[in-house]
Amino acid sequence: MAYIPAGLSNLALGGAAENKVSNIFHYKTIDTAAQVEADGYFDAAADVFNEGKGDIIIASMDVDGTMKVKIYGVTRTSGDIALTLSSVTAG
Repeated sequence: MAYIPAGLSNLALGGAAENKVSNIFHYKTIDTAAQVEADGYFDAAADVFNEGKGDIIIASMDVDGTMKVKIYGVTRTSGDIALTLSSVTAG
C-alpha cells in the first residue's frame, strides 16, 4: 500500500539538542515493515519532519495481522525521508 497521512500523529516535541528540537511521531498502518521501510514511503510527509536528523517515528505496522513495532530515526534531506532502524519489539 502507500503512506496514509491519517496514520501519522505528532506525539510530542523532543528535547533540544544542538539547538534542534526533535519531534516524536507515531505511525499506525496495515502495511508491513518492509513496505514502510521502502525508499520513498514517507516522502509525501516530508513537510512535517525537521530538515536534517533528529525526528523519531514509533511505527505500529501490520496492525491487522501480526503487529510489529519499530522505532526509527528520521533524516530529511531536500524532501527525501530516510529511516534508520533504532529498535525492534517482538512480533
